[in-house]
Amino acid sequence: MFSDIHVRKEGDDHLLRLAFPVTVTRKQFDGYQTADTTQTFPGIQSLPSDALMYLVEKHPDRIPAEIMALAPGDPYEAINEYLISLRRGYLRGPVAA
Repeated sequence: MFSDIHVRKEGDDHLLRLAFPVTVTRKQFDGYQTADTTQTFPGIQSLPSDALMYLVEKHPDRIPAEIMALAPGDPYEAINEYLISLRRGYLRGPVAA
C-alpha cells in the first residue's frame, strides 16, 4: 500500500534525455509493526507496475508537464507514449485526442 510518490526532474535537455527520479513511500510490515519505507527509482520506466499505476491513478498531477504534453488530459496515454518513445528512441509529438 502506497502512501506517497514524488517525481523530480533532473536536467533541462530533450525529453528523452531528462531524468525523472521517482521516490515512492509505502507502508510495509516488518514482522513487528507497519512502518513507512521509502525507495527511489532512477526513472519512471523503472517503476514497478503497481507504483506506476499509483502515480497515474492517484497523483496524475505529479506527472511532469513534459510528459503530460504528449497526451494532454490523459495521464495513461501520456505515460504510455513516453515509455514507448524511450524504447523507440524518438518522439512522435503530441498524440491526437
